[in-house]
Amino acid sequence: MLYRYQADWVPDGLPVHDGSLEQILELEPKLLITGEYNAVLLRKRLQQLGKTVEVLPLPDSISTIQNYQRAFLSIIQAEVKIDTHAFQTQFPSKQKSLLLLGANGIGTGKNTLENDLLIKAGWDNYIEHDGYINLDLEAVVANPPDAIYWSAPASNSLANLFAGHPAIRSITNDARLSADAHWRWQCPGPWSLDLIKSLSAWTNS
Repeated sequence: MLYRYQADWVPDGLPVHDGSLEQILELEPKLLITGEYNAVLLRKRLQQLGKTVEVLPLPDSISTIQNYQRAFLSIIQAEVKIDTHAFQTQFPSKQKSLLLLGANGIGTGKNTLENDLLIKAGWDNYIEHDGYINLDLEAVVANPPDAIYWSAPASNSLANLFAGHPAIRSITNDARLSADAHWRWQCPGPWSLDLIKSLSAWTNS
């Protein structure tokens, strides 16, 4: 997948594999790093074969992004230099509610990484419940948010019916569609800081 969807910061010539045990062993890696939910059976088999496998827990808040970076840099024996001040910056509150709307009418609530990001950017989360919830169309229309950020691409898939409903489109003039950058919400990292800045600047654009 690395070169099928190559990002501009990915250099050419890196070793690749298809995710199979055989191809990974052919590369003769001394160290394997993986996420906590990735290829659980495969990494257990690699460990059984004597390979060193380091598992990094997925960050679930802004503060744990720094822990994630420290752990990764330590594993690869690199110098640990992290701009902790950047993660502590708090933008002034705009006293406006933002609805993070996902596919199939799923809204992102509190006690999530996404909530941390929008609060840090100065927004209030429209959803007061914890975690991810199924939104009720009539309830959202009756009590609309000040702004909506949704990730559904402009297609006719069933997953996009909620976001594409005329009632949702009509309740606020302040809405943004982002099919390209939604991974920044789900995959925390240094780019999360850029996302916070763009969210903070939203109402001033």
